Amino acid sequence: NYVLSPGFKNAHAHTPMVILRSVADDMVLEDWLNKAIFPLEAKLTSEDIYFSTILGIMEYLKNGITSCLDMYFLQEDEARAFDDCKFRAILNGSLTSIKGVDDKSAYDRILKEHEKFYRYSKFVSYVPGVHSTYTTNRVLLESVAKAVKEIKRPFYTHMNETEFESSNAKKTYGVYNVELLEDLGLLEYGGAIFHGIHMTDNELDILKKHNVGIVLNPCSNAKLNSGMADFSTYRKKGVLLGLGTDGASSNNSLDMLKEMWTLYSVNHIKYNSVTEPTPESIVYTAIIGSSKIMTLNDCDNLAVGKKADIVCFDITSVNATPFTNFAKFLCYSANPSNIALTMIDGNILYENGKYNIGFDKKMIVKEVTKRLNRIKIR
Repeated sequence: NYVLSPGFKNAHAHTPMVILRSVADDMVLEDWLNKAIFPLEAKLTSEDIYFSTILGIMEYLKNGITSCLDMYFLQEDEARAFDDCKFRAILNGSLTSIKGVDDKSAYDRILKEHEKFYRYSKFVSYVPGVHSTYTTNRVLLESVAKAVKEIKRPFYTHMNETEFESSNAKKTYGVYNVELLEDLGLLEYGGAIFHGIHMTDNELDILKKHNVGIVLNPCSNAKLNSGMADFSTYRKKGVLLGLGTDGASSNNSLDMLKEMWTLYSVNHIKYNSVTEPTPESIVYTAIIGSSKIMTLNDCDNLAVGKKADIVCFDITSVNATPFTNFAKFLCYSANPSNIALTMIDGNILYENGKYNIGFDKKMIVKEVTKRLNRIKIR
């Protein structure tokens, strides 16, 4: 009566942003960031980040997500929350030129973050990155590139989410975003870009050449009217694809099943086809593609020697009956109510509505609500 599956891998997230869920809806990306989100984020404390991360972990577990690649600030508090809950997470560097980081010190910052978080614990590690090219400058990017080459780690960043980003790079640097990263040597050890909607053919070829992936975020992109990535064209070009939720303030949920349905359905409209893309290709992207992008190669499958990061789906529910095909079930009809159990590293952290992470759900909800009210009043 159940199907066991590898857990979903959320390959792009801002977990603590659950505290900002629906505080800035119905805005275009540039206004959403600069007029609403950045000013509120400036008021967040270490404990705000800690408790918000735990709330995000609860939502992940309820929705069958067993790991995330997370970009945010105050990483020490994120790392502490992920480790306390025994949730598998990779912290992603998020340097900008607008949050007090001296451009020339970015090299030292990356090395310090790498030293502190790369082997933080059994569950928490680190990869270098910047927020984006439009929130940095060339001096900072060159400093980060120097650090990336020294530690020989993959690089991750937001990129080409809007037409503005793509055209701004061409105007500022004389080349498109991916071309800039290649020129600086930031793609030498792989990694991924997040969103990747407005891409040139040459940019896609460069990503393929360096085995750099694109993490798609269809719900956030649709909600912010940023566009929709050309899923099948990317696949045909051989670009590695993963799936992410983005943050809960732009999505507004951390639900991989909803991401799969949106990616699948919108691309059917894009291609005017009922056969392209296939459910199997979407499921592959959400589990195996994301695992490869996150370098979690021991979490991509159910097999001897792999990590026991497992989700148990109840297929006796009314929305699963009659059950015919697992990939179609996930893409067409499944919802989080079908997830009976979520296990990470052999530990059952969620089962039938109950959490086993050392925190009470009501207490965490109360804490996060109280903290949101504080920053809104302030």
